[in-house]
Amino acid sequence: SNYTYGWLKATMTIGGSQSLTLNSYGYNDTLNAAATAGGSSAVPDSGPGVVGLALLGAGAAGMRLLRKLRAGK
Repeated sequence: SNYTYGWLKATMTIGGSQSLTLNSYGYNDTLNAAATAGGSSAVPDSGPGVVGLALLGAGAAGMRLLRKLRAGK
């Protein structure tokens, strides 16, 4: 399979005023080439695999927590 890779840096604030701020992002539109953060050296990536699934699960858990906090439970 062919993939394009990217990255993002975000800040999430939970408390009196919940917010999600996108600080920076980047991508590499070359197929199957690593995206670099900060422009220094490439970090090898083996594709979405287990790490991608773990990050997806962490994001889902974060969204559940955010919804729970907004509902006041």
